[in-house]
Amino acid sequence: MPVNIQTYRTYDHAHAHNLLYKSILELTESIGDTYPNHSKWYLDKFLTGLKTGERGYAIAESNGELAGVALFKDTKEEKKSNQK
Repeated sequence: MPVNIQTYRTYDHAHAHNLLYKSILELTESIGDTYPNHSKWYLDKFLTGLKTGERGYAIAESNGELAGVALFKDTKEEKKSNQK
């Protein structure tokens, strides 16, 4: 089954993107046991960082469904992606 991976560095208030951001939160909530306050970090730090360009995400999609996600910091000090 092919997986399509896309990387994003922008925050868009469009309804479709808000649904995606909610889906990403739901997909990553399971790490809450090992990452205390993950939901608060996601809502306060990560989404704010998308607005400022300091955070980004890559999603994996398979058959139109969200299959995986990577959240990253995208600053000069902590560059985790190879795209500009």
